[in-house]
Amino acid sequence: SHPVPADAIIVVSGESIQKALDQAAGKNRVVLAKAGLHTLPGTLRFPSGVTLSGEGVSTVLWVDPASGERDAIVNAAPDLHDITIRDLVVEGSVKIDRGTDPNSSRSFKNEGNRGGIIFRANVDGEMKKLHFVNLTVRNCTYNGVFIAGAASMEFNSCDFDENGSSVIPGPKLQHNLLLSHCEDITVTNSRFDTSPYGAGISLIHCSRVKISGSEIARNAYYGVQIAESKHISITGCLVEANDRSGIMMEYLYFGNKEVNISHNTIWFNGGFAVETYAGKNINVYGNLTKLNGAGKQEIFIGQKKMIME
Repeated sequence: SHPVPADAIIVVSGESIQKALDQAAGKNRVVLAKAGLHTLPGTLRFPSGVTLSGEGVSTVLWVDPASGERDAIVNAAPDLHDITIRDLVVEGSVKIDRGTDPNSSRSFKNEGNRGGIIFRANVDGEMKKLHFVNLTVRNCTYNGVFIAGAASMEFNSCDFDENGSSVIPGPKLQHNLLLSHCEDITVTNSRFDTSPYGAGISLIHCSRVKISGSEIARNAYYGVQIAESKHISITGCLVEANDRSGIMMEYLYFGNKEVNISHNTIWFNGGFAVETYAGKNINVYGNLTKLNGAGKQEIFIGQKKMIME
């Protein structure tokens, strides 16, 4: 278990997490949400210089659907910095009682528009030093975690699954983890599974990203989608049974460059193991690739072209 400092602000179920966060803001203090269901009356607005910690999967944060608000947690200011969210669950379902049949309550059957953690800056790199540790975000019809304009981020031992359905702006545009215009990112020992319409991880205009030791499986779009990004490394991951290609590097305008994909297990995907268009310095080696739907050609390197469906 993670040690709790003596000056931590303790919040039990029924008390206000927002009030505790505001009290701790800018002081590098810890807010500890005790085990139990914390029903949020509305979206949490997260301030800088604070850690929100739970007691593992028994600490569940859930926005009351009656609030009419979509997202569980957003940044209080566009220059959010020096924060940690750890050891808790963000639950996106419109109902807490999941029932006995897991398929009956999958996120795409939710009638609500529900998002997880949504942090947006005004300009690239405005947010800094964001840490997510042992965090679960699940069952959101919108993105599970969507961060735009941040530098220096860590995702360690996280579990983002069943996020990204067909709510506005539509299918294939929401994902378990969506990072846009971000840099200096590490993703380790985490899971990104079973998005009903999106990808496990989507990187758009990102740089210096290292993804390692993670499971990216059974997503209805790509396992990892990369567009207009550079200095990307994916190593030691299981990329399995995604409906399309395991790893897709798309060409939109400039394309991707300096991408290293090595020593992963990439199998049982509906498309290619790795698919890339008009990339520069794309290195794919040492991977176990077999039984992908595209047949014997496990790696596909295309030229600049437009794909219309």
